[in-house]
Amino acid sequence: MSSISDAWGGFAQNVKTVEEYHKLIASGVLPVVKGHILNAEDLVIRRYILDMMCKGKVQLDPTSDLTAQIKEELSTLVQDGLVSIEGDLIRCTAIGRSFLRNICMAFDQRFLKLRTKMQLFSEAI
Repeated sequence: MSSISDAWGGFAQNVKTVEEYHKLIASGVLPVVKGHILNAEDLVIRRYILDMMCKGKVQLDPTSDLTAQIKEELSTLVQDGLVSIEGDLIRCTAIGRSFLRNICMAFDQRFLKLRTKMQLFSEAI
């Protein structure tokens, strides 16, 4: 058992067993095992991912250092017909809708850095 809570400015993951969860709650302790406070870059990436997931398009900030990296990461998805890039506007294609999770991974800079170091649990097939 595990869950991740989103408090907009940060994430928290609770302990993984029901027994430990109940023990901590009974003793007046929050059952959080990990947490992360979002920085400015995290908030930009979050907006990009939410826009792609909800609207099917993202308007990149042309002044951001992330823009070139994201476009480079998306280049193979453009070749596969999953997204189109017009200037700083990225659109999901009809075919790409079935691959939104894969598309959104291209925006996630933390994921991309970790990907080269290890196989991740939530990686798409």
